[in-house]
Amino acid sequence: MGRPRLPLRDSERALYPFAAIVAVLGVAVAILALSAGRVTLAALVLGIAATYVVAIWSIRLRTPWLTALLVAAAACALGFLAGHVVIGVVIAALLVAWMARGAVVRLDADAIGTHSGEPLDPLSAAHVAAFRSLGFELVGALSFQQSKRKEIIATVMIGAQRDRYAVATDLVMTVQSVFGHRFLTTRNSAVGTLPPEVLANDLRGADPSELCEAHESALALLRARGVEPDTVRPDELLASHMALERRAMEWLNSRARRQAVETFTRSGRGEGALDESSSSRRRIDAWLGAAAPAS
Repeated sequence: MGRPRLPLRDSERALYPFAAIVAVLGVAVAILALSAGRVTLAALVLGIAATYVVAIWSIRLRTPWLTALLVAAAACALGFLAGHVVIGVVIAALLVAWMARGAVVRLDADAIGTHSGEPLDPLSAAHVAAFRSLGFELVGALSFQQSKRKEIIATVMIGAQRDRYAVATDLVMTVQSVFGHRFLTTRNSAVGTLPPEVLANDLRGADPSELCEAHESALALLRARGVEPDTVRPDELLASHMALERRAMEWLNSRARRQAVETFTRSGRGEGALDESSSSRRRIDAWLGAAAPAS
């Protein structure tokens, strides 16, 4: 993997026991295949299981579709061994559909609010310290519930140039600039898609200094198009970012099922970093043409 690894999410950490189950099942199916005289099938099943286990425990693959494919392959293989291939395919389809359904996440946009006190996670505090060493000043923090088990604290900081601000949680970091009703967001995690008025500059796994450098490069691209960022006002920053977070949550909720499919297929790769390429120019053109969200 070319970029630094992000910390494990709860759902990713849960893959470890699942990987252990895969290893046991892989060996069991391989033994059954060998006993039936199907050496090639045994080697294939054992190879797939071993590859998955090594991937999970060594490079932390964040690819839900890999797990879905593994589950589907296992169900089809068991159906083949049992002599009922169609039943195996049906079971595989049901399992993948169940996994996709679980990927649908709905967030309560009304539950987000201001937070007073220190970040709940030491890693979040380290991210905040890194941004402050780059000249960002602390403005405040917001909080919301990602799940029943975890409260997310988003610390908001304003840049020294006042043309950008940073937001840091325990996992996600962004550097953002405001252009009227539009936003440029340079982020280290690209799991979720964003509303059309938000231009994403994605550097998966980037640290704060890399994010700041990439954000400056993206601003240079926009300035070349005659687009200048607004001045960020510290006294209005928390309220404006809260409005943006609520808009993003409402956007995700309105397309939750499509988002689940994108989570499986995109695997957090995002749109990539903005540059001089034709694809980046098309993204900027679409962003410039995006209408203001309905109030």
